[in-house]
Amino acid sequence: MRIYLGKAKKLWMEFAFAVGEIVSSLFLIAFYYSFFALFALPYRLLQRGGKPQAGPSWVMKQKSVRMKDLEREF
Repeated sequence: MRIYLGKAKKLWMEFAFAVGEIVSSLFLIAFYYSFFALFALPYRLLQRGGKPQAGPSWVMKQKSVRMKDLEREF
């Protein structure tokens, strides 16, 4: 009898571990996005005075890199 219960316990623990992995990952994903959204949205709105930016936020590079510039890096 003890052998059967040991196998059942082992199967039950493997099932519980798999369910725990899924539930904990879903909980952490929901917490991550809700937590950062609470801080990111007001910061983003207050940073620019509440107006969305018209274009991209990155700046174009002025000088292009030539192969000669890459020959002697150090």
